[in-house]
Amino acid sequence: ATPINKWAVTQPSGGFLKQLGCGARAFDLRPYLKKDGTVVMHHGMIPFFTDIRVAVGDIIKWSERHKNTIVFISVDSCASEDKSEGKKCVIEADKMIDSTGAVYLDCHDVAKMTVGQILAHGKQKNGGSVVYTWANCVESNYDATIKCYGSEERRLSKID
Repeated sequence: ATPINKWAVTQPSGGFLKQLGCGARAFDLRPYLKKDGTVVMHHGMIPFFTDIRVAVGDIIKWSERHKNTIVFISVDSCASEDKSEGKKCVIEADKMIDSTGAVYLDCHDVAKMTVGQILAHGKQKNGGSVVYTWANCVESNYDATIKCYGSEERRLSKID
């Protein structure tokens, strides 16, 4: 792995499916609009070239085999190759996420809904529920003092 990958990749390899298998039920998704209109993901200034429809599609497929399970996707930090196209990134990313079958949930509604209502709202064919919302809807619990987020130290300044 390159020094940049060691900094930007904060989870073990295997994508969302591996994380779901390990118990994750919430994801922080950061879209990145490429000049060709493709939406991929990014961490900081580093894009990852997995189409967002493929990544969210994996979550949908997993959910269809896991009844009564909610997967929550928080979408934030939309960026683009053309720095002036932030709004276009949001529009395109929203279309692509919606096309996977994930169901949009307005941030203001989350606090007023029961778990059962959210499960029904994001219901997938034969299975669980996948809902997504945009920015500022969840409170992050990232703790920089925890050193087990990945298998290697993630601070760029500490990488040889």
